[in-house]
Formats: sequence, structure tokens, C-alpha cells
Amino acid sequence: MKKLFKSIIKGVLATFLMGIGIALFIACELGSDPVTVFLDGFNRVTKVPVSVIDQIINLVILFLAFIMNRNKIGVNTIISVLALGICIQIPTMLINPLKLALQATYVRIIGIVIGQLCLALSFAWMQSFKDGINALDCIIFKIMEITNFKYRTIRIIYDGCFISIGYLLGGVVGIGTIISLLTNGILVEKFRGVINHLNILQDKFSERMVKNNG
Repeated sequence: MKKLFKSIIKGVLATFLMGIGIALFIACELGSDPVTVFLDGFNRVTKVPVSVIDQIINLVILFLAFIMNRNKIGVNTIISVLALGICIQIPTMLINPLKLALQATYVRIIGIVIGQLCLALSFAWMQSFKDGINALDCIIFKIMEITNFKYRTIRIIYDGCFISIGYLLGGVVGIGTIISLLTNGILVEKFRGVINHLNILQDKFSERMVKNNG
């Protein structure tokens, strides 16, 4: 029970980190991340609230993940789907008073870079969870297994599709979108390598403590 509670806390924190990243992209108004570009475009055409569209997309991705790679699904997968909405709303309320869209361009670019780092770190951290990874990565990992493509390659194709459709529907594309498209997969891979290394060091430290106590 204690392990499950710890796992849930980590899942919420990782999802909140993702929410911070998305909130920063939106606040800086230099072009959103790929999925938000799609949400923006779809909203302009259908007038369906962005939060509703986002929830539908997440549920569809979760359904596909369950079909394609259900072994990777766990409690943290469900948390990342259900909690993302509120994990975007909270940082948005904290960030909005900063009025980042009215700041100098370099400040907005810094905001975008921080937002992208938050998004990539969130995905990489979730990939290390034993109680379920992000639903999207469940699908990507299965595609990697079938095609032998690298994570970054599949991620660029996925993000590119959302950007293209969102742009055609009227979504706003800018420098932030391009930064996200080109760096997302690479940063996730880099962060995952660091996290794996830290986990190995933690395991070795734990083993040493057990031996010393024994």
C-alpha cells in the first residue's frame, strides 16, 4: 500500500510537471506545443471547449494504448489521463499574472524553453514508472518494437501530424511549436538516460545499505 501511494504521488507530480510545460507554452503566445496547436485549431472550427477536446483525445489514446500495449498500462497511466486537465489549470492560474505574452521576446523564448524542458522531463520520468507509463508512450514503445525506429523519430512524426492538422484547422503555429517539434523526442531520450543512471545509482546505494545493516 505504501509503495502504491508513493507511485501515485510520483504520477501526480509528473503530470503536474507536464501541466506547467503546457501552461508556459500557452502563456508565452509564441506557438503552442503540437497537441495544443491541434486543440486550438479544432476549437476554432467546432467551438468545442479545448478542455473537452483534450479529454476526448486522451481517452482515445488510452483506448489505443490498451489495445496495443496493455502491459505498460497501470495506475499512473490513468492518473496522467484524468489529472492532466487540473494539472494545467493550476499552473495557468499562477503563470497568468506574469503576463508573459507582453514581455520581451527573449523572456518569452526562455519561457518556451523552460516549458519544453518540463514536458520532456515529464515524459522521461513517466517512462521509468513501474506502475504504468504515459498512454502515448505505450503506443510509441509498441511501434518502436515493431519498426525498430528510434523514439525521437516516431515522436517527430506524431507531433508533425498534430501540427499539420491543427494548422490547417486554424491553429497558431510559431517558434515555440518548431522548438517543441525538433527537440521533444531528443530531450526525452536524454532525460531518460539520466533518470536510468540515477535509478541504477539509487539501487546500488540501497543494496549497500542493506548489506551494511545486515
